[in-house]
Amino acid sequence: MVKKSKYNLSTYFLEENLLFYTSLDKKKKKIAFSILKVKDCVPIIPTLNNFLRKEYLNYYSIQISLLNSYETQIFMVFIDFEKNRILNSFNIIREKLSEINEKVIFLKEESLEKQFFSIG
Repeated sequence: MVKKSKYNLSTYFLEENLLFYTSLDKKKKKIAFSILKVKDCVPIIPTLNNFLRKEYLNYYSIQISLLNSYETQIFMVFIDFEKNRILNSFNIIREKLSEINEKVIFLKEESLEKQFFSIG
């Protein structure tokens, strides 16, 4: 059984394309979120599934907006005890997805923060 960690939602920090939280427990587990936008998500789904199997990525969800033709959002979650491993995994994913579809937009800093807190 996996023990869940507790996080203080007001103590996050941004690092370029990732929004990080650190757990309040002794182990200080890190959880990071990234949001990307793409017009057509179908070509990248097999790659994301492969990253799940390889454990580069812990979770992802796809949110399709009907209001904007360019708005397919993919919400990615990374969990690890080491921030550097999260960053390495994210960089591998970003590189591979950009090779598949050069129109992938990874939200950065303020736009990531704004979009993350508007998800409901």
